[in-house]
Amino acid sequence: MSENVTGVSAEAIAAFFQEEGYQAKIRKVEDRAWIESAADGQKFRLYLYGPTKSGEETIYRNFMFDTGYGISLATRVDLLTRSCNRFNHEYRFFKTFVITDEDGGYVGLQMDETSGWGVEGIKHAFEFFLKGIKLFREKIVETPAYYGDKAVDKHNEAIECLNANPAHPDKAVELYRDASKEGFAGSQNNLGDLYEKGDWVPGSPIFAAYWYSRAAERGEPTAYLSLAGLLFDHAKDDAMLIEAMTFAILAFNGLPEGSNRFSSMEWIKRLEDKLSEEQISEAKEQADNWAPLYHERRLMNDPQLSKEQNAPELRLLN
Repeated sequence: MSENVTGVSAEAIAAFFQEEGYQAKIRKVEDRAWIESAADGQKFRLYLYGPTKSGEETIYRNFMFDTGYGISLATRVDLLTRSCNRFNHEYRFFKTFVITDEDGGYVGLQMDETSGWGVEGIKHAFEFFLKGIKLFREKIVETPAYYGDKAVDKHNEAIECLNANPAHPDKAVELYRDASKEGFAGSQNNLGDLYEKGDWVPGSPIFAAYWYSRAAERGEPTAYLSLAGLLFDHAKDDAMLIEAMTFAILAFNGLPEGSNRFSSMEWIKRLEDKLSEEQISEAKEQADNWAPLYHERRLMNDPQLSKEQNAPELRLLN
């Protein structure tokens, strides 16, 4: 690189992220370039601007970090926008914003950086951006403005309808559907459970997989467990069993102590008996690389074990 040209290449930035233990994928479309990565379970992009040729290398001088969360149709967009405006006024180095569409929309966080210090400048900017993500969650995402819906109330009411004497299953299904459409992962998982069992809805493993997947994409550990069982029961080949093991591992890692976590251990044991060491390693790698599209902050409770049970001995944990 010539002495009068400052900047940094996409390859050098990606190498920095990987050396720090983060994933980094370089994407280029025509004259646009960016890097996809994730930190603390949150996906983000680093957009690269101002390309300049330096010998055989393309370097960039301007950058923008970008991340965000989806919002549901029930989100109080007016309150969320006010929260973003307050955030932008208080933290001038960052920009938060709300975009709405027919499906709900998106609340985002961005930070610009002009780096004349190469990778070292990116390193310091990245450290600052991580602090911004934490503030973004505290001030914007984990607030009533973001969770302005009544999804959790509907979910709890649905459970009460099923536990009532007499039960009101039709009302429960309606409430689960409403809360699922508003984006609550707990209801998405429970609706999938109804379709898997054929309780008060037509039995359908396809619809069960759809709702379980929606919940898993929001980071609900109970949905990981649900997918593990569904994939195991309907496995047609080893590839499906490897996916089942992947979700069983995710469930074990994500669930608190309780009956569901115990169940995840039982699924892992059953799958260990069917998969080779190489296939188990593949599932473990997939679980290590898993990152949900969104992070559900209102996770389901895991019921406690009703009696003393001995956990199965797992090769995976040895």
